[in-house]
Amino acid sequence: MRDIENTIIAHYAIQHYLAKGGMSEIYLARDLQTQQDVAIKMVHSSNEEYCRRFQREARAIASLQHEHILPALDYGEYGPWCYLATPYIANGTLRDYMQQEPFSLDEAGDYLAQIASALQHAHEHGIIHRDIKASNILMRDKNFAYLADFGLVKSLNDTAESLTESGYLIGTAEYMAPELAEEDASPASDIYSLGILLYQMLTGDVPFKGATPVGTFMKHLSERPPLPSRRNRNVPKEIEKIVLRALAKEPGLRYPSARAFAEAYQQALAAYKERIANDEKTTAHVVTLKAEATEPGLIPGRTRRPIPALPALALALLIPFLFGFSIYMLKTTDAKSTHPIINGTISSTPKARAASSTPTAGTSPSPTAGHNKGGNPQNVAPIAPTRTNHGNSAPANSSSGGSGKPGQKDGENGKNGNGGNGNG
Repeated sequence: MRDIENTIIAHYAIQHYLAKGGMSEIYLARDLQTQQDVAIKMVHSSNEEYCRRFQREARAIASLQHEHILPALDYGEYGPWCYLATPYIANGTLRDYMQQEPFSLDEAGDYLAQIASALQHAHEHGIIHRDIKASNILMRDKNFAYLADFGLVKSLNDTAESLTESGYLIGTAEYMAPELAEEDASPASDIYSLGILLYQMLTGDVPFKGATPVGTFMKHLSERPPLPSRRNRNVPKEIEKIVLRALAKEPGLRYPSARAFAEAYQQALAAYKERIANDEKTTAHVVTLKAEATEPGLIPGRTRRPIPALPALALALLIPFLFGFSIYMLKTTDAKSTHPIINGTISSTPKARAASSTPTAGTSPSPTAGHNKGGNPQNVAPIAPTRTNHGNSAPANSSSGGSGKPGQKDGENGKNGNGGNGNG
């Protein structure tokens, strides 16, 4: 078919070959009426089955007006060719973007929302795509996707179409729902394919691969998909749950619609972000408490309050006063600790001194003892202490008279002989 390059089909000047899809070939062409580049898909009319499918695709696209569905600009027959003209998208497919690395959770969610919106629109108009896959998602730019290639489209109102036209299953094995082995395609089978696409966006690959297309399809029937988090540890449990529900073997266990699928993903993503935010707040709070608790004597969770300036100044002035008062009290205590010796013992209290000064039996105290006529105290000679002769059993002599000299101070009588006092 490449011999049609540099020819004109209808009002399209064929420039060069772009790609092949099934029995059709896609060329870059120039619209001679609008002077715009277009992609023109062509099938030879000798293949009646593909021509019928091709015409069905053209009618389906023409009936679907949606921002994320690649529109049909023109379609028809020209000589031996059936053709379909669409806008030329030069930025490749979603599969090209995924060959670099898995998408982030937000990126995957954005693409899912766009594709699910287009698929929901098709389902509401009674059209099943039947070939949702990464290479059928065209990228206008990094942020805008088109659902394209309705070549295997099926109308829910077309009961004449059989499950296995020409005796084989319709679709791409890596994306086919398991029930297609026995049942007709349905919106649920499209949602399964969309779930495979989401799995691929998050992990970088499809869940099932076999040596042959049949072997791959059998895995959909008999095996559980590997957990997305095992292939990409950045996939959280909230998102993983959404993916696995879309890939349920039983169609009734999947999401009821493409819109519900996309909404569930966004809710799970929001729940995950909220959980992460709460975890970060908790971690930051624990770290703060640990840092505060490192200060000595500080209770965790409480901060040390600064001392106000005025009480601090008062405290600074009070400290020297307390220090001086303490010294004064020490000196006073030292002075009071020197007691007179009365009756051979040290008098420790005024009461004891008063008791020791009481006249004993047979003693006639002088009416002027302790005071002179002018009321001034006189020197009172202390009683010499009783000495014990440790060398023999005879008691030592003790003097009880006033042998002291006038003016002698208290305590001097025991000088040079006071070492054997009971005080020792």
